[in-house]
Amino acid sequence: MRNSTHFLWFLLFFVHALLLALIYPDSYQQDGGYHYLMCRWSWVYPDYLVSPWARPLFTALYSLPAQLGYLPARMMTPLILFASGYVSCLVGRHFGLKKTWLLYPLLLLQPRVLLLSFDTMTEPLFGLIFMIAIFLYLKERPFSAALLVSLLPLIRPEGFFIGIFWGIVILFDSR
Repeated sequence: MRNSTHFLWFLLFFVHALLLALIYPDSYQQDGGYHYLMCRWSWVYPDYLVSPWARPLFTALYSLPAQLGYLPARMMTPLILFASGYVSCLVGRHFGLKKTWLLYPLLLLQPRVLLLSFDTMTEPLFGLIFMIAIFLYLKERPFSAALLVSLLPLIRPEGFFIGIFWGIVILFDSR
């Protein structure tokens, strides 16, 4: 797939999220606003960077755009979703798919992803890190993948259980 195709999908993701963020200026869940406030105030109260509820890796990543306001913080999410689509294309190429560009609309048209595409929720970042770990595992780099999986509890509490499952998979891997 050519770089121009990726760039067009990047523009579509970003414009789509920007329009939705302008049409719907609030979060559809209270958690989105709460995560934003923790990111915004993490420079004043650094304990937000280690608080379990603040999701430290998410807070650290979103803290810079949160200093600029709620809309710039919300625009981090389409960047993360585009990166997820790009990594999905890489995984698709690994499996020999010919039309990997179709993974972008398939990602964006999922109802939950559509809802989260312009919000400050932790799920998109969790999905991106997990997808990169899967890609690294497929590319015969299991320890790099395990390192990324070990970061998942810093984004969402489910990451702890995925880390345990990933450890079991690594133990039984013949490599």
